[in-house]
Amino acid sequence: MSKVTRPQIWIIFGVLSLIAVLTLWFTLNSPRNDEIAKEQARFDARDQVAQTKPQADKKFKAALVSVAVAKADWGRYDKRFMPRINVSNLYTAWQQIQKEQLYDLGPKLDKFVKADKGVQIVQSSFSLYPPPNDPNQCSMPILVDNKGTVTVSGNFDAVLRHVERWNNFDRLVLVTGFNLQGNSPRLLGNYNIQIFEFTQGDKPGPNFPAASGGAGAGGMGGGMAPGGMMGPGGMGPGGMDGGGGKSMPGAAGMATMGGA
Repeated sequence: MSKVTRPQIWIIFGVLSLIAVLTLWFTLNSPRNDEIAKEQARFDARDQVAQTKPQADKKFKAALVSVAVAKADWGRYDKRFMPRINVSNLYTAWQQIQKEQLYDLGPKLDKFVKADKGVQIVQSSFSLYPPPNDPNQCSMPILVDNKGTVTVSGNFDAVLRHVERWNNFDRLVLVTGFNLQGNSPRLLGNYNIQIFEFTQGDKPGPNFPAASGGAGAGGMGGGMAPGGMMGPGGMGPGGMDGGGGKSMPGAAGMATMGGA
């Protein structure tokens, strides 16, 4: 075996040194390269999102327009169908609910039903729940009442038109349980109605301290006779004149109005 010459030793030494340097370089830089690759991937992902910003801005502006239109539509709807009950002041809201339940809604229902001359009103019975005793209970965003049952008689078209008329009532009405009995032209149509009333005000006002006896401030106990509307034995002038009994028990009860 021939001897290794000096040039060969330098070549071997250089190759080994290069291998060592490369190994050290990759060992030290591999984590950094991985981090760079990771950050590059994150950048690419965010860049894809950023490229959609003009389209997103366009959709956002369109959404703002849609919201404005919806608010305007609701404003007209609210003005047409909803009474003024503003819960930002609970005592005022309590008074407004009294007025709505006792003076406005009852007569409106009776007048609206009887105004349809295309059918015969066989029976109409409405339940008018009085306001709560405590103004603090008036903070609800929506009032929902099952108001009663109506039965009418007429031909098929007349009965359907009668039910459809509730779309023109100046409160939001849901007709439920509608059914027909008999044979045309003397059909009986029977249904129930619910009234939905949204209150106004961004947030409920402060609570009132409870008065003695458990009722809220200004609470109503015993019989209810606001402004002479309700008197002993029935309903005074301006009330609903159905054919059935008319009475209002205590504030926790309800007034019933029947018509035949």
